[in-house]
Amino acid sequence: MTVNLVVGILAISPPRRVTTGKAYNRPRQAELVELTLGDDSRTGFNVTLWMPPNMHVGWRDNADQNLNQTGARSNLRRAVKELRPRDIIMLQHVALSSYRGKVHGQSLKGDVTKIDLLYRKKVDEDDMQGCYTVSNLRNPTDPQLKKVKAVRDWMSEFVGDADGGRARAKKGKKMGRMMLPDDTQ
Repeated sequence: MTVNLVVGILAISPPRRVTTGKAYNRPRQAELVELTLGDDSRTGFNVTLWMPPNMHVGWRDNADQNLNQTGARSNLRRAVKELRPRDIIMLQHVALSSYRGKVHGQSLKGDVTKIDLLYRKKVDEDDMQGCYTVSNLRNPTDPQLKKVKAVRDWMSEFVGDADGGRARAKKGKKMGRMMLPDDTQ
């Protein structure tokens, strides 16, 4: 069963290389990146992205034209390199499975799974933003816009800012960073 998800990224694990078998007496390797995701209905949902190893072949099939500035041919690999926590994304064609009562997702083979950046709080002027801006999310009428707004509101309420601070207070004042008492540090 495959689904499309509009979710916020809570954490991105570093890539790890695994050996999945042998092909032509050589080990077949892949890289795994695990995304911990959440939205207004569920938190801590894990999706494992299986990516083929990076291939840099410049002598065949005009490979230089297929490479972009990240050096990756895989669209999934390119999209994952551009992601960061607190982004709101749309994952298309994610396979769901369950193990011991816990549901998790996996990417499909061959770049079938797509990742689209829907919303990102810009850090500076050169920062890449998603398809939607704050002005798009003010009065959403489209169901996808409503979902993106719900996820953005949930993330600002429960996840907090990038610097570790809490979400904004009810009256618009930003609350300070939560610190442990001196005797516990």
